[in-house]
Amino acid sequence: MVRLVAGLLFLLVLAAAQARGQEAAKLHELFNEAWEYNLKEFPTNATFVGDHRYDDQLPSMSFADLARRNEADQEFLRRLETIDRAQLGLQDRISYDMFARGLRESIEDYRFKGYLIPVTADWGFHIGFARLPQQVPLATVRDYENYIARLQGFPTYV
Repeated sequence: MVRLVAGLLFLLVLAAAQARGQEAAKLHELFNEAWEYNLKEFPTNATFVGDHRYDDQLPSMSFADLARRNEADQEFLRRLETIDRAQLGLQDRISYDMFARGLRESIEDYRFKGYLIPVTADWGFHIGFARLPQQVPLATVRDYENYIARLQGFPTYV
């Protein structure tokens, strides 16, 4: 009888560990997908973090782009909420909460049309763009071609 109880306890612990592992895997897959999405949507941020796939591009900021990004945020949040937070380890629960908060803030910012205030007392797209030469690689001919492409794209970006 003791062996049976011990065996059942072992199976329960194993099943719980597998559930935690599955939920954590889903969470990290979602994080990776959102990260890749944001690198492509915000190419200057990609360059800043060392991803040079989009070094010749600027973000597109049309109303359609903003609406599409808001829909993506809502979908990421919907998918996040399907993950059982209680099955996650402490660090993953913290990451889950931070990701959820960021998505909710972004969704609310769009809802209240925060995009209509591109310049504040603290920041603006024009300041970020002016700092671009300090944030992009400028070591090769290709680096300079990418930078020039961004300069040429600035009127559309504005």
